[in-house]
Amino acid sequence: DLTVELVITASAGIKEFFVVIDSEVLTPTELRGVGLCDQLNLVTPENSIDSENPDNTDTSQVRDALINLGFAVGDQILNQTKVDLSITQFLGLLKVTGTGSHDFILTVTDNDGNTTEKTLMLVTE
Repeated sequence: DLTVELVITASAGIKEFFVVIDSEVLTPTELRGVGLCDQLNLVTPENSIDSENPDNTDTSQVRDALINLGFAVGDQILNQTKVDLSITQFLGLLKVTGTGSHDFILTVTDNDGNTTEKTLMLVTE
């Protein structure tokens, strides 16, 4: 019943938005099973990377997987000054992977070249 909504702001508009998932249980293999990678590019999902297989990452399903989980992608982020990022549906994936801590490293670069990085840690028990 937990709802998690993140609000990302960039007064100059967002140019790039990356999410790196660092989790012992939410591994690249687990993510691959649902069409995701552990290094997500939300502006251009086809440029996401599977760290276990960086040279042969199949990103054909990443955009659809992100959209199905309720994530904003592409033009919903590019050049926007405010993005509401709901990760509520993604929490269901965390529940089935088992207990552990999951770091989500969010890196946003604006159109002026300013970059901010923040880490969101979620713990499943």
